Amino acid sequence: MDLKKIFTATLALVMVLSAVSCKKKKDDTIEYKTLTGTPTFSIPAYVLPGDVLTIEPAEVSKDAGKASLEGVGYYWSANPIKSKSDTLRKENDPASVKPVFTLTVPDTLCNITITCSAYAQGYTTSSKSATTTIVKPHGEGKSLQGIKYQDEAKYITDPRDGKKYMYCTVAGLDWFSDNLAYEGAGVPFKEAKAMTDIYGMYYSWTEAQTACPEGWTLPTNADFLALHNSLTKANSKDTLVTFKGKAGDLMVNAYFNGAKLWEFWPKVDITNSTFLSVIPTGYAIRTEDSISFKGSKNYFACWTSDTEDAEKAYYRYIYCDKPDILLGASDKSSFSVSVRCVRKAK
Repeated sequence: MDLKKIFTATLALVMVLSAVSCKKKKDDTIEYKTLTGTPTFSIPAYVLPGDVLTIEPAEVSKDAGKASLEGVGYYWSANPIKSKSDTLRKENDPASVKPVFTLTVPDTLCNITITCSAYAQGYTTSSKSATTTIVKPHGEGKSLQGIKYQDEAKYITDPRDGKKYMYCTVAGLDWFSDNLAYEGAGVPFKEAKAMTDIYGMYYSWTEAQTACPEGWTLPTNADFLALHNSLTKANSKDTLVTFKGKAGDLMVNAYFNGAKLWEFWPKVDITNSTFLSVIPTGYAIRTEDSISFKGSKNYFACWTSDTEDAEKAYYRYIYCDKPDILLGASDKSSFSVSVRCVRKAK
């Protein structure tokens, strides 16, 4: 037997089969087109149990220039509260069928990731996701836990909207132990109304001048000095003084939806001895075109009634990694922070 001939024939057969196999694989490959657009949508960053979200995405088309809904289907998911996706529009539905998703927010503290996917036969799927957080401002199982008050009987009710504020008494002054949440001015955290009664509102200095309830005002630098002298047992006359090592006397180890708010730093001893129960709500920068929120979880600031000059006003602030209560000055109209109201103790 001619082994050389057998080897040559076998090699030729392998090459033919390989060529057929490669050709078949190439022929069976499906080339998917790309849909035009993305099914973007917006939802609040925070929502309340019972809120109803009605969401309509931006339309996606198979080909630029054609009717956006022609031949395109849409399905939605809401993890973790829905185990299955909802197909709200099929590819062959008429244009009158809109892919509008409706979700009633459950009474569960969690994050919900909502995803909308547009699909069509022969096209790659186009998807977009957004996340919202369920919060509870009041009642059993509320989002904000760990706040400690000086006396549960020390509270006032704002006659303008019926909201209740706890207060504490330090150095002859009554101080709000809660951030002001009056909605007649200012903006809520991340522009989500659900956070109003949890973090309070963020006010420019101009707005803050008239934000406190009747009988209450913004604290002056002199009011903060009285607080400083009470904490340090000093007799300082400097209203611009830094409260050395006293930040922890205002801070409280609170939790939001189970997560600790103030980060741990060895130099800061959080005692909340004043019962002002300060939490790190950060600050907002507001312009005509946008609002940005910064510093939450590591920064607290509140206005004083005093001005540095025609453009800037003073505020007191705390960083999570510094043991001092500091003094800053910022723009009266764009910089927005919390408000703590005060009055002479009764």
